[in-house]
Amino acid sequence: MAIGDDNIILNPEFDDGLDNWAGNGCKIELHDALDDGKVLPANGKYFVVNHSFILAFALGTSCYATGVVQYSICGAAKSLAYITSTFLHKLEYGANIIQNSNLDDGINGWFPLGPCTLSVHDGAPRVLPPMAQESLALDDEPLNGKHIHVTNRMQTWMGPAQIVTDKLTLYATYQVSAWVRVGAQAGGAPQNINIAVAADSQWLNGGQVLARDERWYEGPDAGVDLMVAGLQVFPVDRKARVKHLKRLTDKVRKRDVVVKVTGADGGAVKQDAGGVEVRVRQVSNSFPLGSCIMRTNMDNEDFVDFCSGASSSVDNAVQQWVKTLSADDLSAAVKIRLTGLLTRYKGKFRHYDVNNEMLHGSFYQDKLGKDIRATMFKTAAELDPDALLFVNDYNVESMCDIRATPETYIQQIIGLQEQGAPVGGVGLQGHVSNPVGPVIRSVLDRLAVLGLPIWFTEVDVSSANEHVRADDLEVMLREAYAHPAVEGVMLWGFWELFMSRDDAHLVDAEGQVNEAGRRLLQLKREWLTHAHGHADDNGEFKFRGHHGEYHVDVTTPTGKISQTFTVDKDDAPLVLNIKV
Repeated sequence: MAIGDDNIILNPEFDDGLDNWAGNGCKIELHDALDDGKVLPANGKYFVVNHSFILAFALGTSCYATGVVQYSICGAAKSLAYITSTFLHKLEYGANIIQNSNLDDGINGWFPLGPCTLSVHDGAPRVLPPMAQESLALDDEPLNGKHIHVTNRMQTWMGPAQIVTDKLTLYATYQVSAWVRVGAQAGGAPQNINIAVAADSQWLNGGQVLARDERWYEGPDAGVDLMVAGLQVFPVDRKARVKHLKRLTDKVRKRDVVVKVTGADGGAVKQDAGGVEVRVRQVSNSFPLGSCIMRTNMDNEDFVDFCSGASSSVDNAVQQWVKTLSADDLSAAVKIRLTGLLTRYKGKFRHYDVNNEMLHGSFYQDKLGKDIRATMFKTAAELDPDALLFVNDYNVESMCDIRATPETYIQQIIGLQEQGAPVGGVGLQGHVSNPVGPVIRSVLDRLAVLGLPIWFTEVDVSSANEHVRADDLEVMLREAYAHPAVEGVMLWGFWELFMSRDDAHLVDAEGQVNEAGRRLLQLKREWLTHAHGHADDNGEFKFRGHHGEYHVDVTTPTGKISQTFTVDKDDAPLVLNIKV
């Protein structure tokens, strides 16, 4: 339809912003046209822009340098078959896109970001960083011990860089791993090591960690020397990872079961006339996998209207009225809250998050002293002794936040325990984008040394393409399910109209399950075991099944017997005796 006097569309060129426009079950925003964008109707209606990419160590005040890199495109969601055939079919998984990564050719291919100085020296590790080894399935020594030494850094963002234009593939997820070391710094302050991608004058953070001394780690303040070795940036083969995780899952979440069928006298049942037929159906998996939900969200329209019109203070972890309290009044309010809540719900909740996000906020500690956190845990344990008391925080699993590394989380938990706090579990919120399996596994391995159950407490993944979102969600859920320290996963919602994050829903506004939701259902089906067959000459029917509740039907020439049973976690086979 041409735009003119007869156009029935009001405000078609958006001269009045979004007046007269509304989203149908979605959010709409107004943006300027992309520079140099071109419409390509032959491949669908979407805009593309030629990008220039620079990969650099942009370094500020922060072990392993590891992270993920991904970029996206505007347009309708493409299916996985389309994405694979159009973009990923020629992708060489595990191939390092960094030129001269091993520095065999000096600093050829590298340039300094800013007026710092690059030189090549010996003395770096000769093995790939551990997470790169796991992803690339390499256990040899491919590095030559050389590293780039960066000096004369006058700004925190200065460091080594490379142009990687035309080396990144759309819809691919890249893992970043390197050995990094910082020189001596005044006062021994921890240094922030960060890797970033510059695309069209914008920066994409690829992950950051803290380096605390002169050991080699996987940047730093101005004036602090930086050393980088063995930088690997490579596309992750998620399909190969899935096969590996299935093997781990078989060890962690399944058990051998023997259904032994005997006669009333305890002897074997005769196998004539069709023998003994056994049909096993798993009713439920014992691994908790669900979603947070609030009745107020679903039923209370006044609550919805209030939140829609409320200011950002509604989302604050500490309410404004609490901030105005004196120390004495705040201490009394904390005691009243703990006593009232845990007395009312004693025995009804298995878990409590005692003081949320303590890695990112210290309001109560600042106002009431360093012991208040441990006091909260001890008081909660006295009021409801059977409940597990959790710490809970965000960004730990993605290793993109210097305040929330696995090491700082471990230090916080140990510190609480030393003060007598009965910490019973570790919560990882799981708000991630473009997750890389080995990175998540590494975090879980580190936290598992505490010997506490780990839960993912607020999982959501965000991608405008629901097919990519489905892949990302599968990465998170498979890594969690395959790790022995993880004891449950809670999603941070599923319905489009009640998600705290854009492009993270599993069910759209009209109630239709999208590709990410279908992937969740597919995994839940995969993690149920069903078996069918006949007992052998010894009256035994064997299978290996996921932990959980089961129903079995045993049919003999003389009748049928049904029974329910539970497969608990154990290394020894479960023997189920059924007399017919």
